[in-house]
Amino acid sequence: MTGLLFSLIDQLWPIIAMAGTALVALFLVFLKGKSAGKQAERDKVAKQEQKARDTASKIDRSIAANDPGANRKELGEWSGKP
Repeated sequence: MTGLLFSLIDQLWPIIAMAGTALVALFLVFLKGKSAGKQAERDKVAKQEQKARDTASKIDRSIAANDPGANRKELGEWSGKP
């Protein structure tokens, strides 16, 4: 019985090794895809944050270009005096 088991393992070990290698390869591909997805999301968020910073800088430059009286007047229009 033991001899039969050992001879079966001896004949099937290349198939078992290939299946194990394929599983490891699939797992590595999965991890690589997951990592790439994270990086893509980080890039997307960074791009949105940069756009928001650009808009804020544009507004700050616009406000700095006006004199304080004009800024107060504009703020008064936006705030809606009661």
